[in-house]
Amino acid sequence: MSDKLRETESLLEMQFGRRRAFLVGRGATGLLLLFENLSPSSGRIILPSIACPSLLATALLSGRIPVVVDVDRNLNIDPACVARIIRPGDIVVGIHLFGIPCEIDDLSRICDENGAFLIEDAAQAVGGKTRKRNLGTFGTASIVSFGKGKILPTNGGGAILVDDDTLITVSYTHLRAHETVLDLVCR
Repeated sequence: MSDKLRETESLLEMQFGRRRAFLVGRGATGLLLLFENLSPSSGRIILPSIACPSLLATALLSGRIPVVVDVDRNLNIDPACVARIIRPGDIVVGIHLFGIPCEIDDLSRICDENGAFLIEDAAQAVGGKTRKRNLGTFGTASIVSFGKGKILPTNGGGAILVDDDTLITVSYTHLRAHETVLDLVCR
């Protein structure tokens, strides 16, 4: 890995207060890595009904069962709907759509109470805060994306942000093994 890439990861770690950031070629690559490593293969992925199509495609590619729930008045995932259906081992994806924070505290509590995992998608909310805490710092892991239309636009790419030792040990070899498949499926 080049020094510049590692320097970028370090900057993301400082910005988000996470122990480790891993750059990926696309946000969907990072999501797939998290989906495959957070939950047993029988786990479900709970998604909001309004989201980027690659989120659903990545959930399907992971072999998990996607469960789509209603959104609230801000078009973000509705915690009350999540609470009604959540089971241990599920993965919940909380997206801050259009830079509007989802009810991330409620989602965190619901996931903790039910033995589920929370992935916070801060791709459209980098630099945002809720209750004086930076978005992208909640949940088991966070993800940011740098594609067109994002807060940090580049020609693509993304990062996963983690604190968990098991997730930190995931190798870049594993990440790169998925890159080509995702580029074919999710474009």
